[in-house]
Amino acid sequence: MLERPTGKKRVTDDAWKEDKKREQIKPTFIGNENQTDFQNAADIASIEYYPNLANQFYVFNDESSGGIRVTISNEYDGIEITVYDKHVHIDHVRFDSNNQGVGNGAAWFDSVVTNSINQNKEQITLKASKSENDNGYYTWARLGFDAPIKPYMIAEARNIGIDAFTVMDLMRTQKGRDLWKKKGHGFDYMTFNLSEDSTNMLALKVYIDEKRRDFNG
Repeated sequence: MLERPTGKKRVTDDAWKEDKKREQIKPTFIGNENQTDFQNAADIASIEYYPNLANQFYVFNDESSGGIRVTISNEYDGIEITVYDKHVHIDHVRFDSNNQGVGNGAAWFDSVVTNSINQNKEQITLKASKSENDNGYYTWARLGFDAPIKPYMIAEARNIGIDAFTVMDLMRTQKGRDLWKKKGHGFDYMTFNLSEDSTNMLALKVYIDEKRRDFNG
């Protein structure tokens, strides 16, 4: 039986999240140097919250980064994460259009956060883009990721009476969120601090509570 980490447990499953769970395929370990580490990385990837049925679920050592890479995909979309000793990097997340805007991404990420905390990880990182087909700069900010904003955004915020130097400074109010959605920018690097009392965790809780209220009507 695999040995599991004994870190502090964070349990957030409720009807809203349970509704989004589904049975999925088991992971394929490529190389299989350390089955426990591979399984722990697979657990963090939270395939049970992947909204489509996956036909590929691979775990392997990524020699270029030194981490354990997990890939989940089918013909429509996919997830890629890399798990390190103290942090998790989200390389790619793409849900097809039928599974966007209904809380699937939030449920998946909340599970990633829970499993990362249970394995004593300290932070989650990613790149957030802004383009015609990619609103990661806004979605990841709503989920609690933070980074310093560019000078033009500091000025834009001051023009509407907000002193803001980071994305989280803007996410605190509806006025700030609206400004960020309209004029915000992408990032090469955003962070999510997994400490219990971090502003990132608080922002995620606020967003999850919104999704829960939507689900409960």
